[in-house]
Amino acid sequence: MKRLLLVSLGLISVGLYGVAGCLPDNGTTTGTAGTTGSAGTGPGVGGTGPDTGSAGTQGAGGTGTPGDAGTTGTAGTSPAGAAGTTGTGGTTGTAGTTGQAGNPGQAGMAGNGNAGRGGTTGQAGSGGTTGQAGRGGSTAGTTGTGGTTGTGGTTGSAGAAGNVVCDSVKAALDGFQFLLACGVDQSYSVLVCQNTRPACPYNNSEYLVQGTCNGDKKFTIAGTSAQSCTITLHVQGVVEPKHYATGTNRCTTYFGMPQEGFAQGPANGGVTSGCYPTTSGNYNVYMMHVSDNTTTLGTNLTGNRYYFNAINKTEAHFSYKIDYTTPTITIKGGTTIWMLADDSNQSAIKNCDTTSIDQATTAAGGKCNAINFTGLTTAPGPAITQPYNGQFIQFHVASAQ
Repeated sequence: MKRLLLVSLGLISVGLYGVAGCLPDNGTTTGTAGTTGSAGTGPGVGGTGPDTGSAGTQGAGGTGTPGDAGTTGTAGTSPAGAAGTTGTGGTTGTAGTTGQAGNPGQAGMAGNGNAGRGGTTGQAGSGGTTGQAGRGGSTAGTTGTGGTTGTGGTTGSAGAAGNVVCDSVKAALDGFQFLLACGVDQSYSVLVCQNTRPACPYNNSEYLVQGTCNGDKKFTIAGTSAQSCTITLHVQGVVEPKHYATGTNRCTTYFGMPQEGFAQGPANGGVTSGCYPTTSGNYNVYMMHVSDNTTTLGTNLTGNRYYFNAINKTEAHFSYKIDYTTPTITIKGGTTIWMLADDSNQSAIKNCDTTSIDQATTAAGGKCNAINFTGLTTAPGPAITQPYNGQFIQFHVASAQ
């Protein structure tokens, strides 16, 4: 704010100057930041003149928060002026951050006429704002909390927490296939084909392994007997029906149920008292034997036997589509799985459905209507061209835990 000094004498205004000989300075000089300045005292000294006025009473110092007080304006002198009125105290300086106090205003000289009005206490200079730290004087921001370390992706469970038995069973059975490709027609029916290879390597020791072994594979399952895996198998295929011995400690069948085609029972007792195919007919056998040792033939056996073409149909010259999921099967570590497809008389029913006509020749009216299996899934096994010329079974491990 600018300061003005007015002195009147009749119609004449005379500006008398103080010791400094100039009008009051603008008291707004910006002080540099520093220690709190004391407010400037501004005693106005009466101006000199022909009629000496009494000196103005001392101007009260501006209160205000610390800041640069403006210098007190110099009182003007005039002839015979009345004593100067008491200088008005400086207005409260605007608070600023700590600034340097302004220099006290110089008192006006006594004079004739009104005493020079005491210089108002200069407005407190706006103290220089505290320099920003770095670029801002504010305290540096607190160090940001480091982001929590990202949790790594959960480790995928490896087959029931690394169940080596399940892994081994899946490696053996998922995608496994029994394939019985037909040879030439038998002379007695256009619905039956010759099936002579590969011959079973067991010297016809018992009914189960006589004739042709279209499937004969053994797997040793990883793990120990204290470990196990419970599985279900999805079974698809085209097969001829076979009857299996039922009764106490023999085979359980599932006729009229969604699992029809499946049969299971204890192996011990073999042909005499175990779960075994009937020996009264020569229709093909499809079997899985799970044993805790390598003994697979005879009557002193361990484990269980499972069959896949136990269809409630007459053993005749027709084939059937199967597509079911087995009940649960538990397999222990260290066991042997024997997968066997046997044709005891080396003659297989062709892929001919029940609308086919069973005659010795086509000239006599014989006709084979093949089953074209739609919805067959073979991967990870090889594709099976449809309609297949013969019989087949495709396995998948539907569940394992």
